[in-house]
Amino acid sequence: MNSDEAEHLHELLKIHKKRVNVLEEQAARYGINCPPEIKIEIQDIQEQIARFERQLQGNVIQSYLQGRETLREFNREIDSVTHGLSNVVVEEKRTYRLFGLPIWSVVISRTILTLLVITAVGGVGVAVQVQERMNTAATAQAIQAAQAARATAQAAVVAQTGTAAAQATVTRVVAQTAAAQTAFAQTRIPPTPTPTP
Repeated sequence: MNSDEAEHLHELLKIHKKRVNVLEEQAARYGINCPPEIKIEIQDIQEQIARFERQLQGNVIQSYLQGRETLREFNREIDSVTHGLSNVVVEEKRTYRLFGLPIWSVVISRTILTLLVITAVGGVGVAVQVQERMNTAATAQAIQAAQAARATAQAAVVAQTGTAAAQATVTRVVAQTAAAQTAFAQTRIPPTPTPTP
């Protein structure tokens, strides 16, 4: 039942109630001598009023039930749209073209990025190896200088003093050289493996 029909029923209901009121006043004036047609008409009109009220009440209930079902269906549709949107994945794809031919894409940019990372890691490995070689060369020069000093000290000691004093000095220089070599072996940086690209 649409709103026009409901409005029409309300209007009929109002008219019938006015009519019943007038008939009831007439029946009250007649009292016990009330003509039967007035009584019958009052009963008929009251039945029509009851029927109109039931129709209007049914319309309200039906409208409520229809509204509730519409709302439930709307919520289901919202839930399905929300579920569908939760699975959406946004990807950015760029393709640069020169005369209509693709010259740059995500695949190419990822490949270039991977090559740059590999080159950077390789460069770090080479730098570590160069530093290690420089440390080794500096330590070797220090050892050679210590050995030369030892030989010079031995010669000087032999020249200036007797054999026993020379041997004591030589033993002391040999111990210092051994200590320097041990210290070098402990401070030497172990070689790090270089990643191969």
